[in-house]
Amino acid sequence: MEKVLGDGVKIQKWYIQKLPQETFAVENAIIMDNSDRWPLMIDPQMQGNAWIKMMEKENKFEIIKPTMDVKAQTRILKNCVSLGYPVILEDANETFDPIIEPLLGKQIEKKGNMWTIKIGDEQIEYSRDFKFYVTTKLSKPHFSPEVCVKVTMLNFQVTEVGLEDQMLNIVVTHEDPNNMKKRNDAIIKKADNMIKKAQLEDKILNQIATSEVDILEDDVLVETLDESKSQCKLIDQQLIEAEQIMKHIENVRDQFKPVAFRVSRLFFVLVQMMNVDPMYQYSLDFYKMIYERALDNGNSIEKGKRNEKVKFFIKEFTSLLYENICRSLFEEHKLLFSMLMLFKIVEKTVDDPSKILLDAREVRFMMVGGSRVEMARPNPTGEGGWMTDKMWASILQISEEFDVFKDLGSNIERNLDEWERIYNLQQPQETKEAKWPAPYGDMPLLKIAMFLRVFRPDKVIPIIKKMIVEDKELGPSYIVPPPFDMEKSYSDSTNKVPIIIVLSPGADPMNELQKLGGQYRAKIQAISLGQGQAEIAKNSIQFAIENNEWVVLQNCHLCPSFMPTLEGIIDNIVEDKNSGFRMWLTSMPSPNFPVTILQNGVKATIEPPKGLKANMLRSYLGIDQTEFESCDKPTAYKALMWGLCFFNALILERRKFGPLGWNIPY
Repeated sequence: MEKVLGDGVKIQKWYIQKLPQETFAVENAIIMDNSDRWPLMIDPQMQGNAWIKMMEKENKFEIIKPTMDVKAQTRILKNCVSLGYPVILEDANETFDPIIEPLLGKQIEKKGNMWTIKIGDEQIEYSRDFKFYVTTKLSKPHFSPEVCVKVTMLNFQVTEVGLEDQMLNIVVTHEDPNNMKKRNDAIIKKADNMIKKAQLEDKILNQIATSEVDILEDDVLVETLDESKSQCKLIDQQLIEAEQIMKHIENVRDQFKPVAFRVSRLFFVLVQMMNVDPMYQYSLDFYKMIYERALDNGNSIEKGKRNEKVKFFIKEFTSLLYENICRSLFEEHKLLFSMLMLFKIVEKTVDDPSKILLDAREVRFMMVGGSRVEMARPNPTGEGGWMTDKMWASILQISEEFDVFKDLGSNIERNLDEWERIYNLQQPQETKEAKWPAPYGDMPLLKIAMFLRVFRPDKVIPIIKKMIVEDKELGPSYIVPPPFDMEKSYSDSTNKVPIIIVLSPGADPMNELQKLGGQYRAKIQAISLGQGQAEIAKNSIQFAIENNEWVVLQNCHLCPSFMPTLEGIIDNIVEDKNSGFRMWLTSMPSPNFPVTILQNGVKATIEPPKGLKANMLRSYLGIDQTEFESCDKPTAYKALMWGLCFFNALILERRKFGPLGWNIPY
């Protein structure tokens, strides 16, 4: 498409205007440029939005949002439609306000010499210079067929290639800002020169076409040709110089490619997490913030040691990403997140990104297990034996589908007693200690996990943990999530960035919130949302903004109708890093929670941690250091505190057994 419909000069100009430098984005831009219908961009990372704003910067564009007042929307649309200014509808929902419908369908009428369109109840003049763009942050929107036929649907979701280029630019700008500035200047100069060259060619062709005398006797044309010849030489020289600068910068970029490769790939783990829970939504800006923080942490390493820096950046970013994302995940999903990170890391290498090292079929089998119920051969343990018919059918399936297990069924039939012994072990996943029959004890951990999925499904989680611990890129710290720290969430927020606390059943963060508020001497207003509370909430937010207080909107999931209004309120807040105002939102997981707030907010989950150690750490984090020092007998006090925290952790962990051992004897 780029070769057939693309204009090289125009594409270079788009690149300068922040269009991602990848084929996918360029093709989208070409489709939009050649389409008669207005574009509707699926743009979760706001890349297309940023490009449109840069492209229409000189044309005095206006922005409208679904959360805006209808009167304000109508006024902006009427002005822009009649004056010919572009309009961008941001954060579009799956349904559109009736006032937008005539614009989407281009319902233009001609009255005399004037074109008109209906906006609201009024027929107004329609300028041919008017442009309309629609962008949505929804990653998987479901628009009605009536909407789809009126617009040009474009998918501006980020791709690995485009994101890698962006991450590479960020790291090179951080490490070598002067050369990066030269590269950017060279790109702009190259684009300008290509435009000048095209204009000269058009000018010459136009003069040839309109010349009324012999072209050899046309003095104006001869002068133009001489002038263009000298200008073309100058332009060609400048293009050669620009190419040399670009070549030098590419050598620098190649050194940091492993960093950009890792960072760009891990972003798609966050995209996958959206399928797990609707609250797990993260913006590209938030992701870049973590990346830039990792780069800043490497400032202590000398600039000459680039290989050392590359290794540090990769390790530091991976660690920071895990810490920042884990605080917004439920306990049951934290190991899943670590596993997805592991698979994303080992799937491809920067040396040969086209080669896939991880077999998707193997991963799927490990996650899902066998699907067969029919047995090709009878169960060797017989009816009621230690091996169920379903297990035997799955073993036969894995033997047929994967070469490494091709003799597994026969091996189990020959060594039935040996495999029964392994089956009854407490830790069969420890292949060396369990003495698995050859060659199965020496298999990679993923293949061992596949077999355990059908042989001992209860040991799949321990083997996944072992895979993470033994991976050279991750390690033990990626199976022990950091404890919840409300103060850390507060420090990452601003007056415009709310803190979203995702609740689990029975969780109440108010005690910790009040304690934190007392620490920062902040007044807290708490409103429990529900029927009839919307107006009270709006007034409380306004009062808290004016008086630098904190406002807590509890149970946001119970008031979905208020969420678009809340989105508009947050959007209208002017960011002030010195402001004492903070907005805390608590909610159970809900598909109605606004994507914009989820992406831009600081998220945290409240629920008891898993494991004795994690529970004790959580308890100790809730105790102020002064409490330890205030007692006259610190040694005895600390021992008592330890005993209390241990007992509390033990009780919380025992909940998984229900009433056993408490009201019901074993």
